[in-house]
Amino acid sequence: MTADFNGNGSSPEKTRLIEVFLLFLGAFLFLLASNILGNVGGFVGENAGILGIGYLLLAPILVGFKLRSQDKDAAPLVGDTQKVLISCLAVILLVFPVYALLYHGWLKLWDWKPTLLPSFFLADFDEELRGRPKDPVGIALWIEGQRLFIVNHSDRPSQVELDGCTGKAHLVAMTKNGELRALRNIEFDTTITISLPTQQGISCDLSRSHYFLASTTASEHGFFVGASSRARGQKVAEERSLRWMLNFLLVQVFGVAFPEEFFFRGYVQTRLRPLFRKRWRLFRTDIGYEIVIASILFALVHLAGGFSLARLAVFFPGLLFGFLRESTHGILAPTIVHAMSNCVLRLLQRWHGF
Repeated sequence: MTADFNGNGSSPEKTRLIEVFLLFLGAFLFLLASNILGNVGGFVGENAGILGIGYLLLAPILVGFKLRSQDKDAAPLVGDTQKVLISCLAVILLVFPVYALLYHGWLKLWDWKPTLLPSFFLADFDEELRGRPKDPVGIALWIEGQRLFIVNHSDRPSQVELDGCTGKAHLVAMTKNGELRALRNIEFDTTITISLPTQQGISCDLSRSHYFLASTTASEHGFFVGASSRARGQKVAEERSLRWMLNFLLVQVFGVAFPEEFFFRGYVQTRLRPLFRKRWRLFRTDIGYEIVIASILFALVHLAGGFSLARLAVFFPGLLFGFLRESTHGILAPTIVHAMSNCVLRLLQRWHGF
């Protein structure tokens, strides 16, 4: 134990550390299982996320009696409402603009340019269309970034009529390992009728389109759309709207930000705080090593979604969320900022064509 550690390795301190470590390990395993099951498709894949969310919310509650007996402000929800409002406004006005400029500047270094029309910055197609369908029996239709993909998975050629795409389109073929390979470019104004051999398809740009319409009469199974592989019959008609923003925000608040903040800032950070007696004063707020450790664990758990060093970058916003938890004495502010940060990132990604 370091000199900054509160106590001499006594049983209560060790119990806290073991408790936090075991619950974190459980969170990692549950989120890993949730992501693995999410690739299954169908009902299981659509609802796999409940597994991870349920653990993040229930695990701290199951040890809640111990929390309440030892930590008077354990798992706080709201905190100081005035400080919550001021903190959220400060982040929106001071942090988000800087983040947006840095994000855009970083992409400019790699010669990535915005691809969306300004009028489409907020409007988008339904999130249900995103992600490649899993094991479709007919024609797969999905969106990646601002590109539409239609691939024939049936056992015979299928005729598809496509209206609404702009710019260049590509004929694509499915390789043996499931990857898509471009065959050749095709040019058309807005409408094209094409016969797609089995395991072949078409990809086109939607960045300047406010709608698209895909229809088929040659496939008995019709279209299967998005990662959920939901059957949509012989016709798929979609236009941009603001509906996706509300859906995305609700998912981020209740399915991502609140469960994660409840676990990492409401439980982990709160449980670790009494173990460190060294404190610093920042903007009239006492902070300690518990913020750093909770942020490290917060970053590590994101590796459950796939190993990538880029995922560890969430350590830095984790520090901000941890500070907001201490300064407002609750997890409402970090939950709001967490959800809004994800929304800002999604808008920036869309603007740059991801």
